[in-house]
Amino acid sequence: AGDPPTAVLLAGLGARELSMAPRLVPEVKQALRSVTLADARKAAQQALAAEHAVEARSYAEALL
Repeated sequence: AGDPPTAVLLAGLGARELSMAPRLVPEVKQALRSVTLADARKAAQQALAAEHAVEARSYAEALL
């Protein structure tokens, strides 16, 4: 979960704890703070409906 867009999607799916290398924490923390939970949830639902991983990731990237 050290990838900011992935962390946003996981938060939108309800994850409350993420595991990552300590050096990745600041970047992920910044990403999570930059979006609302409602927007993360919406992106996660769109990602679940996506046909391809690239499309799914794009919903989170659009928020960042």
